[in-house]
Amino acid sequence: MSIEAPAHDLKLATIELEHSHPLGRLWDIDVLTPEGEILSRRHFALPARRCLLCEQSAADCARGKTHALSDLLSQMEALLHDADSRNINQ
Repeated sequence: MSIEAPAHDLKLATIELEHSHPLGRLWDIDVLTPEGEILSRRHFALPARRCLLCEQSAADCARGKTHALSDLLSQMEALLHDADSRNINQ
């Protein structure tokens, strides 16, 4: 998808969405500058995304295959169920 907007502003908006939406922990929205540079949380002096299962960096856990896929999927399902429950109760 391509959106005509300042990349810096767009990345800030996606970070806010990832933090504020009930399913935001499941999203990893990349924003590229017109020059092709990926804007990361580091560009905004923010910490790396945390693993869904522990306090470590999600990238470190993914790279090291720290957790079983079944455990990750269970946590993802729990987040989906929780978000669905919130929508039903509103």
